[in-house]
Amino acid sequence: MAVISRILSYLAIIERKGNVRAGIKRLIDIATVFLCAVILSPLFLLVALIVRFSLGSPVLFCQVRPGLGGKPFTIYKFRTMNVSRGRGT
Repeated sequence: MAVISRILSYLAIIERKGNVRAGIKRLIDIATVFLCAVILSPLFLLVALIVRFSLGSPVLFCQVRPGLGGKPFTIYKFRTMNVSRGRGT
């Protein structure tokens, strides 16, 4: 329900700004990402299990990077390096 209310509030903002085409594109982008995440979730689970049993914990690597306009955002990736390989750099 929170997702639906967020989408409806986003649509209201779009109507006020008058940029309907950009709003529709944004909603299509969000729906596509959501659908792909649902479809690919079994693959994500498999990769997480492989990383967990081969490299240990934590499964995800988190890093803060500069985004649009210098605003920082956090990126999450599956770990691919051993802790011992990462310490030498």
